[in-house]
Amino acid sequence: MDLAAELAELSATLNVALARIQSLAHDPAHVIRRESLVMDTLRATGPKVSAALRTLAERLESASCETAVFPNHKCGIESLVRPAVSGYAVVLRDTDADRTLPTVHRFATRDEAVAKARHLAGV
Repeated sequence: MDLAAELAELSATLNVALARIQSLAHDPAHVIRRESLVMDTLRATGPKVSAALRTLAERLESASCETAVFPNHKCGIESLVRPAVSGYAVVLRDTDADRTLPTVHRFATRDEAVAKARHLAGV
């Protein structure tokens, strides 16, 4: 099993475990209910860890097919170069909102696409 598949499986397992713990916490007689600090931490970080693992798995899968990512953390964006049906596509993502902008730039060569992606990200 490759790393991306393992991370995706871990993410799914974590989601199931979080749901089970949260359902147990609703039972006033269960011992975990008294662990309010632990439950607060779990509520705050559990879904973020699971989402981060899922995102990492997706990125690892796409990395194997010549994808390049150019992040600009200061601006909260990143540009991505991906293989397309004929050539390469460049898209811009708003990393703060976790959304891909609807504009796609297409190029015949990877070098042209990488140059545009670097320009869009400002790197």
